[in-house]
Amino acid sequence: MKNIEKVMSSYGVKPVKILKISDRVHKIDDGQHQYSLKKSVLTHQSVKKWEQVFHHAQQHQLSEILSIFVTIKNSFYTISNDEFYYLMPWIDGKTSNIKQLYRSIGKIHQKTRQPQLIDYNQMRNHFTQYGHYCDEVQKKLLTYVKQFESHIYMSPLELQVCTHYRDLELATKKAQELIRQLSSSQAKQKNWDYSLCHGNLRLSHSLIGIDNLYFINWEQVTYNYPATDLFILFKNELINYDAPTKLWIHSFKVYMEENQLQNDELSLLLIYLLDLTTYLKRIQQYIDQISNQSIINQIKKLQIEYRRIKFGLQFAEFISQNYFSKINPDLED
Repeated sequence: MKNIEKVMSSYGVKPVKILKISDRVHKIDDGQHQYSLKKSVLTHQSVKKWEQVFHHAQQHQLSEILSIFVTIKNSFYTISNDEFYYLMPWIDGKTSNIKQLYRSIGKIHQKTRQPQLIDYNQMRNHFTQYGHYCDEVQKKLLTYVKQFESHIYMSPLELQVCTHYRDLELATKKAQELIRQLSSSQAKQKNWDYSLCHGNLRLSHSLIGIDNLYFINWEQVTYNYPATDLFILFKNELINYDAPTKLWIHSFKVYMEENQLQNDELSLLLIYLLDLTTYLKRIQQYIDQISNQSIINQIKKLQIEYRRIKFGLQFAEFISQNYFSKINPDLED
């Protein structure tokens, strides 16, 4: 605890009680106030970008970003034993619900939007290459299935892949369709919007205070397409088999009320969700017998990827029915 006391002295705070919450979080009580001390994963390379979050919060009046205390030397952080620490108010509230999270991150994405001029030829080439990659994915996937079906007795993982095949094929075809739409639309669009993105968005990183929702743990912050933030959110939240996928899908309207994504942005989000790269990597590791994990864990990880892809198909149907057809009927052709 002496190191924690040393860190707190940088803030002029003398703890009377220190409670370890996790390996990286301590609850500090000085007799008058309660604090959350975080041992971060920040580095000398990433800390400047992280500091900008709080400047943006002030500039754009982002009340959803939990403020942090400055040290006696007026710094956002202090370093002890080569570790970066920062101090926040302690929030006793519970984590937010899905609609609350959507609304709050939508506000942040909207308030921090900045148009970025794109290189049309470079982006078009990127989409074209990804379209060719999807062709190869289809061939590789079919090769795997034929190989597994040739076995007299399929292993549980092999049976799992064959069971998934129909949805995986649909996902690849849908991704190719979206790529074609993006490639054709880029001739008309010169700008894509970047926003302040959390970088590790999940329900557990959003807390309900007395009068507001606060996002914490901005250590992986980026300025990027909002679709990337939403993809990471879905990826993080769909790990569990009982994730409320229907609620995540139908509550998305709340996000769109705050930050109306354009067709291209929605298409990009769907492409992220439908990507089979990690799924195929898991299969190849199994075939090459290079995984150091048990077959049970390999099956679990493959199932997690499948849930994300299956979610992508369901989400694509929702987007098509509620947004593509309303914004631009040509996308239904």
